[in-house]
Amino acid sequence: TRSTAEDNESNPPLITVRNNRGQTIVVAKGDITKVKDVDAIVNAANGALYHAGGLDKIIADAAGAALIQQCRDIITNNQDLPIEAGKALKTTAGNLPFKSVIHAIGPQYDDGNQQERPLLFLCIMASLQLADKEGYRAIAVPAISSKTYGFPLADCTSII
Repeated sequence: TRSTAEDNESNPPLITVRNNRGQTIVVAKGDITKVKDVDAIVNAANGALYHAGGLDKIIADAAGAALIQQCRDIITNNQDLPIEAGKALKTTAGNLPFKSVIHAIGPQYDDGNQQERPLLFLCIMASLQLADKEGYRAIAVPAISSKTYGFPLADCTSII
């Protein structure tokens, strides 16, 4: 669900935990394009990097033409083949106030027996590793594959 900037400011985090590596994980509901104090946001992307709907389209529309063109170039350079589920890559953030957008290619949920959970875990890990490689200290991650791709939200948030 897309909320307004006012919602982001008035809705406190749902959960805040600190793990044994000293990292703070905050679960919140709001508009990821308006999140504050992060270096990058993660986009719940499809393999074709075509922004047809859902969160993917919201982020692409907010980022603008530079992000869309860079996604097209990535697919062209990949011999017009989609990026495999479980992967992540970065593009410009365009008009958004972030260093980049990390596109996590989440799996389509079928029946839970088609490697959906390991693929979701892989795309989350690939996103985190890419953010670490770039030296990002904070990123915002949505519930990848939970809406458009039908992944059960409870399983999705547990994996994330």
